[in-house]
Amino acid sequence: MDVVRWNVVAEKGYTVLGRTVYDLQWWADSHPGGAAAIRGVRGRDATTDFEHVHSSSILAELPVGIVVGTVEPTNAPSVVAVHSADSGPGHSSNSLQSETPAPLVGGMLCLDDVERAAERVLPPTSYAYFATGAGAERTTQANIAAFKRLLLVPQVLVDVANTTTATTLLGHRLRLPLFVSAAARGKLAHVDGESCIARGCAAAGILQMVPQLGGSSLEEVAAASPDGARWLQLYVYKDRAKTLALIRRAKDLGFSALVITVDAPTVGKRLRDVRTKMRAAGANTVVLSSAPRAGSSSFDESLTWSDLDWFQQVSDLPVLLKGVQCGADAVRAKECGMAGIIVSNHGGRNLDGCRPTLRILAEVTAAVGRSTVSTRAAPFEVLVDGGIREGGDIIKALALGATAVGIGRPAIYGLAAFGQAGVEKVVDLLHDELLTAMKLMGLPSVDDISPGCIEAADVCLQFAPKL
Repeated sequence: MDVVRWNVVAEKGYTVLGRTVYDLQWWADSHPGGAAAIRGVRGRDATTDFEHVHSSSILAELPVGIVVGTVEPTNAPSVVAVHSADSGPGHSSNSLQSETPAPLVGGMLCLDDVERAAERVLPPTSYAYFATGAGAERTTQANIAAFKRLLLVPQVLVDVANTTTATTLLGHRLRLPLFVSAAARGKLAHVDGESCIARGCAAAGILQMVPQLGGSSLEEVAAASPDGARWLQLYVYKDRAKTLALIRRAKDLGFSALVITVDAPTVGKRLRDVRTKMRAAGANTVVLSSAPRAGSSSFDESLTWSDLDWFQQVSDLPVLLKGVQCGADAVRAKECGMAGIIVSNHGGRNLDGCRPTLRILAEVTAAVGRSTVSTRAAPFEVLVDGGIREGGDIIKALALGATAVGIGRPAIYGLAAFGQAGVEKVVDLLHDELLTAMKLMGLPSVDDISPGCIEAADVCLQFAPKL
């Protein structure tokens, strides 16, 4: 390949990754992370920033025509990305500037401890990216508050000597009714990103929902945990051939279900994330988009119910919808032959002011229970994520009719603070809290959890958090 001088890189607006020079300008609008991220690294070496977000294997998927050559081996002007000024855990340096000793994973007593440990080691911009909600973050806060408001009703003199938290979800035997929900940009938390989460989930006995926009490739995740239970979270491309290729890759790699995110035709305004980046920005800093798909024109904003049949035609994998927020949509998903839904508001990261997930769950399970129409013989699964912070929260969700619950931020915080051991610790904490709560509630198994386990007869009205 031709050797390209640095002055030519700058003049032509090329981008350098490693030693390879790319002309990404004409391809910018196809970038899943939006064109702004590509335009922001024109004329520079963006290797460090790239490695914080992507697997190197993704370079093989770029069109051949965009490779210009190799760069001359001299000092390069580089982009100083606000989230790469300090390296996160698992990288070559630590952003923490403190004389106090780092916390140990064994000292984590609850999920709040894990979050504080993650905040301590993450660069401020990375922590803000994960912690942020949309707008004033009312919905993000309400998700957690809804669980805290709902109270448990124990029963006594029940034999709980052999209590078990184990359950089955779409054919997978799980240690407890828990999965790690999809969260993009895992490499901002740890150098191994979603691959590290995969190892942690497998060791802890739960399922992983792998994000399409993760830093690790699907192949890397599968190799990290060959026998792990995993689903693929999907954003749907306008180009259905690209989506079909992704689905086929996932099936070949042992992914056992597809989860289509339906609550994000666009990305919400995440103020904390953007403000933190602005404070960290310097004269030569490129402020990246608030979300990995912000500004992207690759994804289909015209997706409707009529498109769902296509997924069932091109694959025999079960299909779930993630982001359902009302009973009517849940019923329609059941009638369309979906394997289930995930009640979710994207962790409060897209639409601020919408209802907390626990409140939605009560409406959804009631509506689904009344519906008798389905094109599937298998049971319709109702899952929920958003706001789960204690083992007792799992009981509350199952009492309202959920099959299992998902966690997003807690797993990322465990990953950031302690790597695989942190992911396992988060699951262990929830397992132990759930087991203790079940014994104190008089519940020998998760099948014994029923509406009578919670005080609220009408969560939608009695325990609705104020927004």
